[in-house]
Parts: sequence; structure tokens; C-alpha cells
Amino acid sequence: PEERWGGIMRKMNNTDFEAANVEYIEFWMMDPFIGMDGQNGNPRHSGGDLYFNLGDISEDVLRDGRKSYEHGLPTTAAATEAGEGVEETQWGRVPTVQAIVNSFDNDPASRRYQDIGLDGLSSEMERDFFADFLHDMSGLVDAEAYQQVYNDPSSDDYMYFRRGIWDTVEHSTTKIADRYKFYNNVEGNSPSTDDNPESYPTQQTNYPNTEDIGEDNTLSEAENYYQYRVHLEPGRMEIGSNYITDIQDATVQLANGNTDQVRWYQFKIPVKDPDKKVGQMSNLQSVRYVRAFLKGFKDPVILRFASLDLVRSDWRKYENTLLDDGSTVPGSGGTVFEVSTVSLEENSSREPVHYVLPPGIEQVIDPAQMGNVQLNEQSLSLRVLDLQDGDARGIYKNTSYDMRQFKKIEMFVHMEK
Repeated sequence: PEERWGGIMRKMNNTDFEAANVEYIEFWMMDPFIGMDGQNGNPRHSGGDLYFNLGDISEDVLRDGRKSYEHGLPTTAAATEAGEGVEETQWGRVPTVQAIVNSFDNDPASRRYQDIGLDGLSSEMERDFFADFLHDMSGLVDAEAYQQVYNDPSSDDYMYFRRGIWDTVEHSTTKIADRYKFYNNVEGNSPSTDDNPESYPTQQTNYPNTEDIGEDNTLSEAENYYQYRVHLEPGRMEIGSNYITDIQDATVQLANGNTDQVRWYQFKIPVKDPDKKVGQMSNLQSVRYVRAFLKGFKDPVILRFASLDLVRSDWRKYENTLLDDGSTVPGSGGTVFEVSTVSLEENSSREPVHYVLPPGIEQVIDPAQMGNVQLNEQSLSLRVLDLQDGDARGIYKNTSYDMRQFKKIEMFVHMEK
């Protein structure tokens, strides 16, 4: 299993990270190694890696060089049987009919012939198309595992998390996370009312699945991106290493009435400092896609994100020298200068120094909320490492404030070792 990987990707609406001054991938993650006994940091877990990619990422999910889209497939059983409007690849069937609109056929009866996944094959068709694969599998695995493969050779069948099957005696002990394991699958995730097996809506989406993630009617196969790697190992979950900037411990009440201690980690990954460059990526002015994937895990793991954000700042680093003569100080190339924020909501209990309100400052009441809801109060955080004697670092902000209207301006500075 440590040689396998699994991930998700999506398109970016704002692609120019330079103009938007996006600086960090920031997220809060619950301790992924929490033990079965409820203790944080299960030392028996072997760990693995979490990767992020920013840039141009291939949309060709099934690597055949062809664009797959459900709404181009045949709409009747006769057309499906005759193979009209499709071509076969090593992965399945791809449409040859150009799609005009991004929607299924108007006839609800055609949904069962189109909503069959990116491989263009229903589960029944998969058993015939991948007959050789099933034959080989029959001699490699036990009967129970073979039956799972036989039921869905492509492993793409969709199942709603509230389906009645989860409430049967056989699945009565199924965990909440297991109910969602099939929610992102693409075959049968848009059933019509007539094909819906339940008395309530079970659709994941009304739109057909397509490899055209960018929605520009083309299949992009370019691979040009920056890669960022986060090591998730029980012994490396400490502040100051592995992009971890804060740790919060919380006491929570479980569904069974018990209380437990849960640990959360805050990660801040600087986007301008990638671990690896793939292809012709040279800057962050055209970030069309973002992808996250896991690799290197031998043991099961669940990553629970409380937030996952691309953080931008109104303040920018001054990249040129600040010395009057325009020179640079020897050894200044090794100086680390990071600009981020600390806030009352996220960092009020951080260790070893708590973040508190500056003297005389009060939290503002949010006028857009019902009741007295206070806005979060936050401050700039400037982190400098290995600053050479006589050297300097600075930040600036483009603003339209007229400073002449103020009689006094206060600035609070808090220093930490």
C-alpha cells in the first residue's frame, strides 16, 4: 500500500497568485495518528506524506489522451449495444460526439445509459470489458475479495451516505467515515427520479462527470507545477518543524457521553518556497489547478481538516536592499524572512507565548451578525532568522489612506525570543 497514492484536484478561479499576493497554504488538521485508545500521537503508526501541487496539472484522469465526458455517451440501450458514437481505449469507451452543453440528455430514461462514469462502462459492461483482468484476479485473491472486484471492476460505483443499505444488520456497525468512502465515485452519482433507489434525493450532482475540470472544452495534459511535501509522522509533529506553526488541545464530548482530549495542528506552507519543480513552472502567475494527494502510508489514516485556505496578505515583502548605498550584506542570502498573522481566535492559547489583545484595543462587534458577535482580532507576524549584522528586512503595503488626517498613529510591537 505504501506504493499507492490517492488524491483530489480542482480548478482555481483566481490563477494569478503573484498579483493576489497569495503566500501560504494554511490549514488546521486534527491529529491523524490519534490512537484507538483515544490517546494523541499513536507511536505505532508508520506515517506517510501529504503533497500539494500548484500549477498546470493534467486533466487526463484515465491516461489515454482522450477526453471522457458522460453527456457524450449513447442515450438508448440499442445505441449502447451497437457502440454508436463511441470508441474503445484501454480504459473503456470515450465519446466521439462533441458535447454542446454541459448537461445530460433531456429524457430521464437516458440517464442510466450516460451516468456510468468516466470509463463509459456500466458495472455489467465492465465485467465483459475487463474479463481478462477478472480471470487473472480469480487466482490471486480469496473468494470475498474477488466478489468485491467482480461487482465493480472499475471501483467507481457511487453510493449515497444515507442509503438504506447502511442501516441493515450487515452494516449496522459501519463507521461514519466508511459511509462516505463511495461518495466521490462517478458511476450512478446523478440518478434520475425513476432510477433513484430511495424515497429521498440521493444525487451527488446534477451535472455529468467529465475530465474537463477547467471547463474550457479542451483536455489539458500539461504537467507544470510546484510541489510541496508535508511529512506526517508521529515523531515530527512539533511547532517549528514540518510547517507546523501552532498546536491546540481541546476537550470534547463524544457521542457516547465520554470526554476525550483531541489535538489540532496548524500548518502554514509558503507557496514561494516549493520542495520540487515539475516541468516548465517558473512563477505563480498562472496557477490553474491545485491537487492534494497522499503517498507512503502503510497504515490506514484519515485527515480531518477544520480549514484549508490559500492565504493572501495586503502586506508584501520588500525584495530589494534597504541599505542607502544599494549594497548587500555578505551572508544575507541565508536569511529567512516570513510574513504571516497571529490572531486571538487561533493563537490565544499557543505555547510558549499566548497571543493577547494589545493594550487599549477592544474587539469590534460585527454589525452583519445577529447578536453581539465579536470580530477576530489579529496582528502581523514577522519572523526573521539569521539576520546578519547591519542588514535589514521590510514590508510595504499599497494603500490609499491619507495619513495627514490623523494626529497620532499608534503601533504596537511584541517581541519573542
